[in-house]
Amino acid sequence: MNMTNLGRALRATGGGRRASRTAGVRVDAVLIGTFGASAGFAALGGILQAYGTSTATSNPGLFPLIFGVTACLLGGIGLAGGRGGALGIACGALSLALLSELFSTMASPQYVSSLVTGLLLILVTTAASPLVVRKWRAARAEKQVASGPPLPPATSTPSLSSAI
Repeated sequence: MNMTNLGRALRATGGGRRASRTAGVRVDAVLIGTFGASAGFAALGGILQAYGTSTATSNPGLFPLIFGVTACLLGGIGLAGGRGGALGIACGALSLALLSELFSTMASPQYVSSLVTGLLLILVTTAASPLVVRKWRAARAEKQVASGPPLPPATSTPSLSSAI
């Protein structure tokens, strides 16, 4: 994402449209292109799913969507956009798949895996919400101010000869 002009424009637009426009990014073109590519990939996914199941349905299930959103949020993608990357998403998907496989290995019912995925989604969404992050940072700054500035490290250690 940081290696190409398009990647930098996407990240900048996700971080803030007004600032991106001020910096010279064609925000409207980036948004139209991004949503167009997203629609194309969604259509391709639907075609592949219809081919794999030999049937077309308007409701393929909610679990893949919840799994994908949870994996992205676990991987560090920000709710407001402008943060995260492909490696984080892959790590989030891998950890969620391993967790699901763990429940399968333990012969747990399917609803347990779905329940844990849903709870993880609620937990990560709550923890990543801008309001919670703002309150957490304010509490941390207040705690740091209350404890005072950190003491400077000692430049030398006292020795017996300096005491005499």
